[in-house]
Amino acid sequence: MAIEAEETAAAVLVFRIRVVYFAAPVMPKRLTVPKQKPSAQKKKVTNLPPKLTESEQDLLSKMEHGYQLETDSLGGNPVLRRLKDGEVLRPADANASTVKGLRERGLIQPGGGPDPLTTVWLVKRAK
Repeated sequence: MAIEAEETAAAVLVFRIRVVYFAAPVMPKRLTVPKQKPSAQKKKVTNLPPKLTESEQDLLSKMEHGYQLETDSLGGNPVLRRLKDGEVLRPADANASTVKGLRERGLIQPGGGPDPLTTVWLVKRAK
């Protein structure tokens, strides 16, 4: 009986060692969020500013700081007029294609003018 008790104690010890050292750890189940269908997912919209030339950047910065852009009816001969005192600047590096590029990118829009042959351009506001 003593031998059986020793064998039983040894078997229990071996069993405990196997359970402690060789049993796989029990991990809790991860909570998963059901995936949406690709068509139902929201698309990220990025508004990257368009690359502007130096003359386009110069015109826009002047317009944002109190000048208004005026051109003839064809978009040529751009003139910057300060609204505060009527000072007129003729940018040397701006021409009709500069104004056309700003208009095509949607950065400026035509407004009213003092006479039918003059177009005043306004900066579009971001929505």
